[in-house]
Amino acid sequence: MKKYGILILVVFISLLSIKDVYAHPGRTDSRGCHYCRTNCAKWGLSNGEYHCHNNGSSSNSTSNSVNNIYGCTDYNSINYNSRANVDDGSCIKKVYGCTNKDAYNYDPNANVDNGKCVDKIFGCTNEKAYNYNSKANTSDGSCLFKIEKTFNKKIKYKTKYKYSFFRKKGSIIQKGKNGKKKITKEIIIDENNNITNEKVIKEKIITKPRNKIVITKNKK
Repeated sequence: MKKYGILILVVFISLLSIKDVYAHPGRTDSRGCHYCRTNCAKWGLSNGEYHCHNNGSSSNSTSNSVNNIYGCTDYNSINYNSRANVDDGSCIKKVYGCTNKDAYNYDPNANVDNGKCVDKIFGCTNEKAYNYNSKANTSDGSCLFKIEKTFNKKIKYKTKYKYSFFRKKGSIIQKGKNGKKKITKEIIIDENNNITNEKVIKEKIITKPRNKIVITKNKK
């Protein structure tokens, strides 16, 4: 009699094992429901579909008593919907970056902030400018540039009167001749090529002027 009891127990366990092999995959919750994750089409389900089994078991028969809630069911998506039980293909992949629009390194494609936003520092960012700011990362249009301009300028001669400083008539004994000098200017221009300042930094006489000399005579 004892042998028959053991045999019946073995057969019962075997039947349970066979049922489990063909059962619908996945653990169920307290209501006998779960999300379909694998081989969903085999059981007539959609991927991610939330459904319930009859009597809370893991059989392959399903109950339609739970309404479908469409949404993103991917935990790793930015728009994951914990209430959704049917994936609607709307999942958006997470893109990490700076999401602060006022930051220097703002990434318009990012949807998850990575905590690496950099503040904007305004100043002149052109290394060729004389007021270049190495700490600035955002140009404020304040760059100034130094240029040098060299040109020749006439040195006008003077008229000298011999014997009298008051009478302007007389005989010219030496004609006047203008001289010439080279001038170098430092000019400051802004980003729009407007001159903001200029000064002479070098001056060199090329030829000296020769004065005009007039001999005058006093009246007797």
